[in-house]
Amino acid sequence: MATEYTESLDTLLQDTIPELPGVVRAVAERELRLTFREFFERSFAWRSVLTIDAPAGDTAVWLQDSNDLDANSDVIGILHISMNGVPLAKYSAKPTDYVQTTAGDLPTGFYMTSNPDEFKLYPSLGTAQPGSLEVHVALTPKIDATTFPRQISTKYYDALREGFLARMYAHPNKPYSAPMVAVQMRHNFRRRIGYYIAQAKQGYNDAQAWGYPRGWRK
Repeated sequence: MATEYTESLDTLLQDTIPELPGVVRAVAERELRLTFREFFERSFAWRSVLTIDAPAGDTAVWLQDSNDLDANSDVIGILHISMNGVPLAKYSAKPTDYVQTTAGDLPTGFYMTSNPDEFKLYPSLGTAQPGSLEVHVALTPKIDATTFPRQISTKYYDALREGFLARMYAHPNKPYSAPMVAVQMRHNFRRRIGYYIAQAKQGYNDAQAWGYPRGWRK
């Protein structure tokens, strides 16, 4: 799933640098990158779908090898996986009764390795199946990224601005230091992260869940 990279660090810095007299730009850029990372790592707000090959044997699938993943992002979480349209269960660890399937069978699930962007199928395949896996993932910008997804300005601007300024105002003994303001902005930033976590769980759909009233006959 292609991502539109239309934003840069200047998207936020042009509005926040004037509030930070005497700031060193390199310091501000570093804190802004860390803000981006923290926001997306906590909220899982940036999501994508990767189509990848299902390997044969006890082989780990490393998502960074996917052609659908670009050089600007890192995978920080695997949300769910389906194979040929069939959802796979997520196991917390490698099953103790591990067996290899025959060429015609399908895995029933997957389990993670120690890396957030790597997993193994269970049971493993006897024959590789190219392009059969659809992996829904959460992403974060790489720490050295120079361009960022469009939603930074269209959806998450206020949250990122408060998170960034909270970090900057917390710097000690600077012309722009404001510890009390930093505490309040940090609180606001965390509340916004919680809001976007809830939105992500709802599929970014604000419609209320509806069902027939109790006792209603369809």
